[in-house]
Amino acid sequence: MVAMDTHERRIIAFTASAHGLVHTYELTIPILLSVWIAEFSTTAATLGLVVTVGYGLFGVGALPGGILVDRFGSKPLIIACLFGMAGSFLLASLAPSVSTLALAIALWGLAASVYHPAALALLSTAIERRGMALGYHGIGGNIGIAMGPFIVVSLLLVFDWRLVAALLAVPAVAVALYGTMVN
Repeated sequence: MVAMDTHERRIIAFTASAHGLVHTYELTIPILLSVWIAEFSTTAATLGLVVTVGYGLFGVGALPGGILVDRFGSKPLIIACLFGMAGSFLLASLAPSVSTLALAIALWGLAASVYHPAALALLSTAIERRGMALGYHGIGGNIGIAMGPFIVVSLLLVFDWRLVAALLAVPAVAVALYGTMVN
């Protein structure tokens, strides 16, 4: 059995953290829907369409994302994904209208779409114990699925949704900056 070195552990920490954030953002959007209906005086159907576009881009963007990974490498695209998701939530926090919100959610979907191909390629090529690495990566995503909505709902009990959306940019920027130091 081969032990993981510091370099491999850093890659796993980077990708698992980013994975948690991807799913935190993904599940924050439905939480904010009811707030957005009131904020923008719109219908659930309109916002359902907005969210469908964002989630659709998250899904179908994976193939072009994989092509970009092959061309530019995994780490730069994960970092771009994190900055893109942070920027999209900052834009959402400032949205004066449904159309700006729609743009923000679409940009989130595009940014997030490159994550899975990039992270899985990085883990598959940079880590010798791939099964264990993918397990830790999965744990990171599941922590984001479980804890992300809880944290967001808890913050919404105290703060306005716009501040919460802006605050969500902070961990993505932090993980992106950490990623720049991972070799």
